[in-house]
Amino acid sequence: MESSDGIDLDSVDLEYLDPRSLMSRKMRIVDSNIRGGNGILLDIGMGTGELIGLELPKFGMLHGIDIDEESVRMCKERYASNERVVVQKASLLELKERFKPHMFECVTCLDVLERLEQIEARLGLEQIKGTIKGDGELIVTVPGITDRFGIALGRAPLHKHAHSSYGWARPLREAGVQITKHPNNRVANNRPRIPNEEVQTVWKMLHDSLKNQGGGLAV
Repeated sequence: MESSDGIDLDSVDLEYLDPRSLMSRKMRIVDSNIRGGNGILLDIGMGTGELIGLELPKFGMLHGIDIDEESVRMCKERYASNERVVVQKASLLELKERFKPHMFECVTCLDVLERLEQIEARLGLEQIKGTIKGDGELIVTVPGITDRFGIALGRAPLHKHAHSSYGWARPLREAGVQITKHPNNRVANNRPRIPNEEVQTVWKMLHDSLKNQGGGLAV
Protein backbone atom coordinates (compact mmCIF):
# COMPACT_ATOMS: atom_id res chain seq x y z
CA MET A 1 0.00 0.00 0.00
CA GLU A 2 1.51 3.33 -1.09
CA SER A 3 0.68 6.81 0.17
CA SER A 4 0.06 9.73 -2.16
CA ASP A 5 3.63 10.97 -1.59
CA GLY A 6 5.18 7.63 -2.55
CA ILE A 7 5.76 6.12 0.91
CA ASP A 8 5.32 2.35 1.16
CA LEU A 9 3.00 2.14 4.18
CA ASP A 10 3.35 -1.62 4.52
CA SER A 11 7.15 -1.29 4.77
CA VAL A 12 6.75 1.45 7.36
CA ASP A 13 4.45 -0.80 9.37
CA LEU A 14 7.04 -3.59 9.30
CA GLU A 15 9.80 -1.21 10.38
CA TYR A 16 7.90 -0.42 13.56
CA LEU A 17 8.13 -4.12 14.44
CA ASP A 18 11.94 -4.00 14.42
CA PRO A 19 13.04 -2.66 17.85
CA ARG A 20 16.43 -1.69 16.37
CA SER A 21 14.99 0.60 13.70
CA LEU A 22 15.05 4.37 14.03
CA MET A 23 11.28 4.64 13.70
CA SER A 24 10.66 2.05 16.40
CA ARG A 25 13.12 3.69 18.80
CA LYS A 26 11.69 7.14 18.18
CA MET A 27 8.14 5.91 18.72
CA ARG A 28 9.09 4.33 22.05
CA ILE A 29 10.66 7.60 23.18
CA VAL A 30 7.55 9.52 22.17
CA ASP A 31 5.39 7.02 24.06
CA SER A 32 7.53 7.40 27.19
CA ASN A 33 6.86 11.16 27.19
CA ILE A 34 3.07 10.91 26.98
CA ARG A 35 1.38 11.03 30.38
CA GLY A 36 -2.03 9.72 29.44
CA GLY A 37 -4.84 9.87 31.99
CA ASN A 38 -7.91 8.34 30.33
CA GLY A 39 -8.73 11.55 28.41
CA ILE A 40 -8.73 12.20 24.65
CA LEU A 41 -5.71 12.12 22.34
CA LEU A 42 -5.34 13.56 18.84
CA ASP A 43 -2.63 12.21 16.54
CA ILE A 44 -1.95 14.58 13.62
CA GLY A 45 -0.43 12.82 10.60
CA MET A 46 -1.20 9.37 12.00
CA GLY A 47 0.37 7.47 9.08
CA THR A 48 -0.06 3.74 9.75
CA GLY A 49 -1.65 4.35 13.15
CA GLU A 50 1.22 2.92 15.17
CA LEU A 51 1.15 5.61 17.85
CA ILE A 52 -2.60 5.25 18.30
CA GLY A 53 -2.07 1.57 19.07
CA LEU A 54 0.63 2.36 21.62
CA GLU A 55 -1.52 4.93 23.40
CA LEU A 56 -4.73 2.89 23.61
CA PRO A 57 -4.09 1.87 27.23
CA LYS A 58 -3.55 5.51 28.28
CA PHE A 59 -6.60 7.27 26.82
CA GLY A 60 -10.35 6.85 26.80
CA MET A 61 -10.72 8.12 23.22
CA LEU A 62 -8.19 8.51 20.43
CA HIS A 63 -8.59 10.57 17.25
CA GLY A 64 -6.29 10.35 14.27
CA ILE A 65 -6.14 12.55 11.18
CA ASP A 66 -4.11 12.43 7.99
CA ILE A 67 -4.34 14.09 4.58
CA ASP A 68 -3.44 10.83 2.84
CA GLU A 69 -6.40 8.68 1.80
CA GLU A 70 -4.46 5.41 1.96
CA SER A 71 -3.31 6.16 5.50
CA VAL A 72 -6.87 6.88 6.53
CA ARG A 73 -8.15 3.69 4.89
CA MET A 74 -5.39 1.63 6.50
CA CYS A 75 -6.15 3.01 9.97
CA LYS A 76 -9.90 2.59 9.57
CA GLU A 77 -9.34 -1.07 8.75
CA ARG A 78 -6.86 -1.50 11.58
CA TYR A 79 -9.19 -0.06 14.23
CA ALA A 80 -12.56 -0.96 12.73
CA SER A 81 -13.57 -2.98 15.78
CA ASN A 82 -12.45 -0.41 18.35
CA GLU A 83 -15.11 2.14 19.27
CA ARG A 84 -12.58 4.29 21.12
CA VAL A 85 -10.65 5.12 17.93
CA VAL A 86 -11.92 7.67 15.39
CA VAL A 87 -9.92 8.36 12.23
CA GLN A 88 -10.68 10.80 9.43
CA LYS A 89 -9.10 12.57 6.50
CA ALA A 90 -8.23 16.11 7.58
CA SER A 91 -5.31 18.51 7.62
CA LEU A 92 -3.61 20.38 10.43
CA LEU A 93 -5.25 23.59 9.20
CA GLU A 94 -8.76 22.13 9.64
CA LEU A 95 -8.65 21.46 13.38
CA LYS A 96 -11.03 24.29 14.29
CA GLU A 97 -13.61 22.96 11.82
CA ARG A 98 -13.36 19.33 12.98
CA PHE A 99 -12.95 19.51 16.75
CA LYS A 100 -14.31 21.39 19.75
CA PRO A 101 -12.06 23.92 21.50
CA HIS A 102 -9.74 22.52 24.19
CA MET A 103 -11.04 18.95 23.96
CA PHE A 104 -7.73 17.07 23.96
CA GLU A 105 -5.52 16.12 26.87
CA CYS A 106 -2.75 15.35 24.42
CA VAL A 107 -1.97 16.23 20.80
CA THR A 108 0.87 14.54 18.91
CA CYS A 109 2.34 15.95 15.71
CA LEU A 110 5.16 13.70 14.53
CA ASP A 111 7.22 14.59 11.45
CA VAL A 112 4.56 16.91 10.05
CA LEU A 113 5.62 20.54 10.48
CA GLU A 114 8.66 20.26 8.20
CA ARG A 115 6.38 19.21 5.32
CA LEU A 116 4.42 22.46 5.47
CA GLU A 117 5.44 25.92 4.39
CA GLN A 118 6.63 27.89 7.41
CA ILE A 119 3.56 30.13 7.49
CA GLU A 120 1.31 27.05 7.33
CA ALA A 121 3.24 25.44 10.18
CA ARG A 122 2.76 28.56 12.32
CA LEU A 123 -0.97 28.71 11.56
CA GLY A 124 -1.25 24.99 12.29
CA LEU A 125 0.43 25.40 15.68
CA GLU A 126 -2.07 28.13 16.56
CA GLN A 127 -4.91 25.74 15.72
CA ILE A 128 -3.30 23.00 17.81
CA LYS A 129 -3.08 25.38 20.77
CA GLY A 130 -6.82 25.97 20.48
CA THR A 131 -7.64 22.27 20.70
CA ILE A 132 -5.54 21.40 23.78
CA LYS A 133 -6.85 21.69 27.31
CA GLY A 134 -5.18 24.19 29.60
CA ASP A 135 -3.13 21.51 31.34
CA GLY A 136 -2.78 19.33 28.23
CA GLU A 137 0.39 18.46 26.36
CA LEU A 138 1.71 18.70 22.82
CA ILE A 139 4.34 16.24 21.59
CA VAL A 140 6.21 17.31 18.43
CA THR A 141 9.01 15.62 16.48
CA VAL A 142 10.88 17.44 13.70
CA PRO A 143 14.24 17.05 11.89
CA GLY A 144 17.29 18.98 13.06
CA ILE A 145 19.26 21.66 11.28
CA THR A 146 21.45 19.12 9.45
CA ASP A 147 18.35 18.24 7.41
CA ARG A 148 19.07 21.46 5.48
CA PHE A 149 21.81 19.55 3.67
CA GLY A 150 19.36 16.86 2.63
CA ILE A 151 16.87 19.49 1.43
CA ALA A 152 19.54 21.35 -0.56
CA LEU A 153 20.76 18.13 -2.17
CA GLY A 154 17.27 16.92 -3.01
CA ARG A 155 17.53 14.01 -0.57
CA ALA A 156 14.59 15.14 1.55
CA PRO A 157 12.03 15.95 -1.18
CA LEU A 158 9.07 16.09 1.23
CA HIS A 159 10.74 18.56 3.61
CA LYS A 160 10.35 22.29 3.03
CA HIS A 161 12.49 23.64 5.88
CA ALA A 162 14.64 22.60 8.85
CA HIS A 163 15.95 24.36 11.96
CA SER A 164 17.93 23.85 15.12
CA SER A 165 15.98 22.91 18.24
CA TYR A 166 16.00 26.60 19.19
CA GLY A 167 14.73 27.55 15.74
CA TRP A 168 11.82 25.12 16.07
CA ALA A 169 11.09 26.44 19.57
CA ARG A 170 10.38 29.92 18.24
CA PRO A 171 7.11 29.21 16.37
CA LEU A 172 5.95 27.01 19.26
CA ARG A 173 6.38 29.88 21.71
CA GLU A 174 4.78 32.34 19.28
CA ALA A 175 1.74 30.07 19.13
CA GLY A 176 1.48 30.25 22.92
CA VAL A 177 2.88 26.79 23.68
CA GLN A 178 4.95 26.54 26.84
CA ILE A 179 7.99 24.32 26.29
CA THR A 180 8.57 22.22 29.39
CA LYS A 181 11.02 19.65 28.04
CA HIS A 182 13.84 20.56 25.69
CA PRO A 183 14.29 18.31 22.64
CA ASN A 184 16.83 15.49 22.80
CA ASN A 185 18.95 15.91 19.70
CA ARG A 186 20.28 12.36 20.07
CA VAL A 187 16.89 10.74 19.63
CA ALA A 188 16.69 10.49 15.85
CA ASN A 189 20.10 9.97 14.34
CA ASN A 190 18.89 9.65 10.76
CA ARG A 191 21.10 12.26 9.12
CA PRO A 192 21.73 11.63 5.43
CA ARG A 193 25.12 10.13 4.64
CA ILE A 194 26.77 12.86 2.59
CA PRO A 195 30.46 12.97 1.62
CA ASN A 196 32.36 15.62 3.58
CA GLU A 197 33.31 17.63 0.50
CA GLU A 198 29.67 17.72 -0.53
CA VAL A 199 28.69 18.95 2.94
CA GLN A 200 31.25 21.75 2.70
CA THR A 201 29.91 22.79 -0.71
CA VAL A 202 26.30 22.83 0.44
CA TRP A 203 27.18 24.64 3.68
CA LYS A 204 28.96 27.37 1.71
CA MET A 205 26.04 27.58 -0.72
CA LEU A 206 23.56 28.01 2.12
CA HIS A 207 25.79 30.54 3.87
CA ASP A 208 26.34 32.62 0.73
CA SER A 209 22.64 32.52 -0.14
CA LEU A 210 21.58 33.74 3.30
CA LYS A 211 24.40 36.29 3.39
CA ASN A 212 23.25 37.76 0.06
CA GLN A 213 19.79 38.15 1.57
CA GLY A 214 21.24 40.06 4.50
CA GLY A 215 20.90 37.12 6.87
CA GLY A 216 23.13 34.41 8.23
CA LEU A 217 22.93 30.89 9.55
CA ALA A 218 21.39 31.91 12.85
CA VAL A 219 18.18 30.06 13.60
